[in-house]
This record gives sequence, structure tokens and C-alpha cells, in this order.
Amino acid sequence: MRELGEGEREVMLDDKNRKLLKILSSNSKTPLKELARTIGLSLQATYKRLKSLEERGVIRYTISVNPKLVGRGTLAFIFVDSTAGKEKELSQRLYHWPDVCEIHEISSERSGLLLKVRARDQEALARLQERVKAQEPEAKVRVLEVIRTIKETNAF
Repeated sequence: MRELGEGEREVMLDDKNRKLLKILSSNSKTPLKELARTIGLSLQATYKRLKSLEERGVIRYTISVNPKLVGRGTLAFIFVDSTAGKEKELSQRLYHWPDVCEIHEISSERSGLLLKVRARDQEALARLQERVKAQEPEAKVRVLEVIRTIKETNAF
């Protein structure tokens, strides 16, 4: 779990806020009027909740791109079982690689990183695996290719 940054505090969500976040996670362009009707509040009360969640950093605006339509249809996770103490250095080298979507330092019997990656196809994924191996030659690198995503949402 990500630690809270300086000035951040955990926000307790009531049922209406959770419902609001669920709706917006599904369709961020849902009109305010529809949001208000669905959660059972006035337009003004709904707007105030949205603004409060924005100001407290709960709602951050991004876009969602369909990876298949931009040549990144193959999703995989790469586990890099590295030599202890090298995770930070390796993650810094991988940070700006366009195929690497997420980097997680994980706990296991040995130290390691878990990478969420997107590639054009299996051939590109194999090349990516080789590039990662080249960054940390003594590390064991394992690839888990996703064949189908059943659920992918934010947790709240």
C-alpha cells in the first residue's frame, strides 16, 4: 500500500461518496444532474461533495486509453527476482520505459519488483523481457502474460 505523502490524510468515505466514486470510475463524464439523482442529493450538495473530494486529492483526473487501439494490446506482469538492494536502482532505470505501466517493489522470499507492462504482441513482449534481463543480468525474470482481464477497477 502506498504511504501517505506529506500533507495527505486518509479520507473516510460514506456510502454516498463511495457511490459517487463508483459512478465516476465507470463514466467520468456522467453529468452532474445524473450524479445527483443517482446518489439522492441536490445538485448543489453533489457539487460540494465533488469539489471536496477533488480538494482532498481523492479524485484525480486522468484519461483512460484503449491500449489495443494504440498498439499495446498485450498485457503482462513481469516479476524481477533481483539481488537485494538493487530494486531502487533498477526501478529508476525502468521508470521511463513506455512499455512499463507500473512498477511495484514487492515482498517475497527474495527482493524483487513486479512490473505491469503493455506490449504490441508476444514478440514485443519477449524483446521487453530480454531488455529487462539485460538491465539486471543476475536476476531471475519471469513473465506472466494476461490472457483475459475479468475485472479492473479502482478500490474504494
